[in-house]
Amino acid sequence: MTATLRLQTHALGAVPDAGALLAQLHALNPVLFDSGAGGRFGRTSMLAFSQRRVFTWQQGDVGDPLAALESELARAPRMDPSDGPFPGGWVALLSYETRHLVERLPSRHARITNLPDALLLEVRVVLVRDEVSGQGTLLVCEAPHDAAETQQTRELAASVLRLLATPPPRVLWSPPRGALIPPNAAAHHVRVAAAREHILAGDIYQANLAQAWRMPRPADTVACYRHLRTLNPPTFGGYLEAQGEALLCFSPERFLRVDGDIVTTRPIKGTAPRGRTQHEDQAAATALQHSVKDRAELAMIVDILRNDLSRVCRVGSVEVLSAMELEQHATVHHLVAEIRGRLLPGESVATLLRATLPGGSITGAPRIRAMEIIDALEAQQRGPYCGTLGWIGYDGRSDWNIIIRSAFTAGDSMILHGGGGIVLDSDPQREEEETRHKLAALLSAWQ
Repeated sequence: MTATLRLQTHALGAVPDAGALLAQLHALNPVLFDSGAGGRFGRTSMLAFSQRRVFTWQQGDVGDPLAALESELARAPRMDPSDGPFPGGWVALLSYETRHLVERLPSRHARITNLPDALLLEVRVVLVRDEVSGQGTLLVCEAPHDAAETQQTRELAASVLRLLATPPPRVLWSPPRGALIPPNAAAHHVRVAAAREHILAGDIYQANLAQAWRMPRPADTVACYRHLRTLNPPTFGGYLEAQGEALLCFSPERFLRVDGDIVTTRPIKGTAPRGRTQHEDQAAATALQHSVKDRAELAMIVDILRNDLSRVCRVGSVEVLSAMELEQHATVHHLVAEIRGRLLPGESVATLLRATLPGGSITGAPRIRAMEIIDALEAQQRGPYCGTLGWIGYDGRSDWNIIIRSAFTAGDSMILHGGGGIVLDSDPQREEEETRHKLAALLSAWQ
């Protein structure tokens, strides 16, 4: 008989913002899911406190983390369905390099960071911040069938409460000494032109190409995160530390959401910078909505994701809820679509991830050939960039982002990628500029 968990909730009153909470509780190494931008999808931010590392995996290791995840889910305790945020369960990082789990693909680049390519943590204590009211709630998931485990969970919750009683550190951010090393713009123009040649040859319809900025590693990555989130408030952001490295994510994009048997994905394609005046801003938004090139990019990705979901969803259930809508963020406008389906009986989050990784919006069409071309054209490995950070609740719900607008540490350096979709109509100069528009707010911290 499957064991059942019991959820205890503790109202905390008003709590600091998610960045300050991360700093207060950093000693417990939480994983932050940050929705500080608020808005339609930014209702709650959460800090998840791990009690158990289920696995780590690097490309080349023996084993399959998606199979291990499926096994973990099959034998795990359960909780009654809930309407609230993440009630405890698992937190996972799946880097872009997990592409090697789903297809035989080339890999000509050296490893870029010591962050794991796949990481799964079990979580029994979660601090939730309501981004509308500023109120906090501590969720403690107890196992009545296991007294020792319940005691361990309660001790972790008590540690959270003790640290919350101390004031959060001040943000003491200053850019580390050393030059920001930008990518070679001319080299990116050449890569874009090469991708267009592949399109003309009929190899692909679209490929997402990225370039990278490198800067010295900040002495305090939490302080860096707190500063950057004020410049680029995230909707699906996050912070994670593992194996001596840190991931700082300010993503605007949801990859997958599972609620019961309903799965939803919201790909982004098409970007324009916000205007300096209301007139400029509206003109930029209108131009983006009418851009033939950007609309074509989004339409292609919608087709990819419809096909992906159809592999694990009931026949006839996959539908496009919105083929294109405008989303406004602090620094850019985006075009976004929404696709939904109903999972087949027996399909799990693990099989859904296997059917959809890496996300179509950051690879191209057709995806396998696009990834081969990406590997051949890009200057370095992507690592966690364009992977996904997400959670799976004991109640069966799940939510995952696409790791874009994100930085990660790599030894003494920090690396920040920016990318964009290349189609036949792409202009190399404008594509290179688009990556800078996306990262302008984050890069301003080093200027």
